[in-house]
Amino acid sequence: MATDEWVKAERDLTDDERGIAHANLHEAGVLNDIAAGVLRQIIGQGLESLTFKQAIVYDKEIRPSLVEKCSGTCSNFVPSGVEYCSTCEIEYGD
Repeated sequence: MATDEWVKAERDLTDDERGIAHANLHEAGVLNDIAAGVLRQIIGQGLESLTFKQAIVYDKEIRPSLVEKCSGTCSNFVPSGVEYCSTCEIEYGD
């Protein structure tokens, strides 16, 4: 179950960051078939296109996966599939 800091981090994502997280989750192939189908629809048609049941799948299966901790030494959150926050990218990035 997500803690308040994880929920806040997900809610604080910009639209661009959310799009990056959606694309990275889709590419990683880590979601079950139903959630993957919902994610494909979001990528193609947007969140507004979801039915009530699809929105529940999004809230339970996809939203908790949109953020992860930075791989650097800080405690910042980054969009799913992004290794470092902007600060740690300077020190540890390629």
